[in-house]
Amino acid sequence: MLLLAAMVGSCADHGPTVPGASGEVALHIGDSARLTGPTAFVKFARIDSDSRCPMGYMCFIAGEAVIELSGSGGGQTEIVRLTLVGMEGDSETAAPTVSALGHTFKLLRLDPYPGTYQPLGIRPLATLIVH
Repeated sequence: MLLLAAMVGSCADHGPTVPGASGEVALHIGDSARLTGPTAFVKFARIDSDSRCPMGYMCFIAGEAVIELSGSGGGQTEIVRLTLVGMEGDSETAAPTVSALGHTFKLLRLDPYPGTYQPLGIRPLATLIVH
């Protein structure tokens, strides 16, 4: 899978620049990206909760993960909370779209998925759809 964030170079201390066109953005926790059209900076600040059903278990509900992005742009600062129900955000129900800072954000994936092998020191990775 081709990630836009991997196609472009670094931008000072704000991480990779993501073109203004629609696309996927992958951020490890603590990492930032610069968005264009309009210009904004977003940082994968933290995981608020992760109650997704662990791999290999049978659950009555899929559970959900909630992450927090901290963003700034156009003279404003915003906290953006994104939700993911189940494994992937392939529908509006599984991952509602949130508008902020002149962009729309959707959480497509959050890795590692609960119950999968997680080596020590692995940093969570959020894959977002940004328009």
